[in-house]
Amino acid sequence: MDGTPEQQGILRTAAGWLMLVVILTAAEPRAYGYADPGSGLLLWQMLGAMVVGSLFYVRRFFRWLAFLRKSSKHETAPRPSQEQ
Repeated sequence: MDGTPEQQGILRTAAGWLMLVVILTAAEPRAYGYADPGSGLLLWQMLGAMVVGSLFYVRRFFRWLAFLRKSSKHETAPRPSQEQ
């Protein structure tokens, strides 16, 4: 292994954690669980709410950009001179 002692220590630590995760995953006993039929519907509802909420903020962001463009056009337009 080439590199500084710090890099070697980080690599050894990462390899150790990876090995621990693999061993714990491989040694996990079979889990028998029950998922309520309503659980899937609840997940779909949460996903839909996230999508609709995200669309609301995206729409709001684009309206804000359009407002900024309009206001910047009005500010940069030359004003007619007032002659008296």
